[in-house]
Amino acid sequence: MLNQQDIERICQASHDDPFSVLGPHRMPDGRVSVRAFMPNAQQVLVIDADSGRVLATLAKRHDDGFSSVCSPLRFIRSIDYMSVGPMAPKWSWMTLTGSRPC
Repeated sequence: MLNQQDIERICQASHDDPFSVLGPHRMPDGRVSVRAFMPNAQQVLVIDADSGRVLATLAKRHDDGFSSVCSPLRFIRSIDYMSVGPMAPKWSWMTLTGSRPC
């Protein structure tokens, strides 16, 4: 489960296993939590890489750029993250590919 200490350690670049926190993760109730650290982004969107459809908008959880969302999605095939903001590239993508449950 995500806790404030994990968020702080990600933002300080001191987490010993950042990928255990970042990206899509299956929650105990079956939903998917998607987490990203994108400094300078005003908004972070989760995009279906195949269709280009916006799946979710991440909520900012820390002013340094940590955002997350819980989604009712049960399976993620391929997603992109889009960062939007004056200090962030207009379209910056990080793609997770491959068929995999979270």
